Amino acid sequence: EDGDNNYKLSRTQDMEDDEMLSILLRAATVAASSNKGGLASSFESQTRAAMGALVQFVTDAWRRDLISLIVGKFNSFCLLSFHSEFGVFLRQEFEKKLVELEEEGKARQQK
Repeated sequence: EDGDNNYKLSRTQDMEDDEMLSILLRAATVAASSNKGGLASSFESQTRAAMGALVQFVTDAWRRDLISLIVGKFNSFCLLSFHSEFGVFLRQEFEKKLVELEEEGKARQQK
């Protein structure tokens, strides 16, 4: 099972790396195609575009991680009180359903 988890983590990391490289390549391509200056100017614009893309990628990843953390904490906090009562609630609903089924069975036997 650890091998499966390691493979999943590795695959996720590979996907993130591919996404980051794709963003960098797009940024460098756009910067190179839009630049009319010389070689030094082209290199500078590609570097700026790549750095901007990396900063955007990192901040987007932080935002996604922060949102998932907040959602997890919020759900845990809201469901915590329900969790302590869930066993009792489930037992009551189960017993109600059993009573309904018994009554239906008795009604069928009487017909």
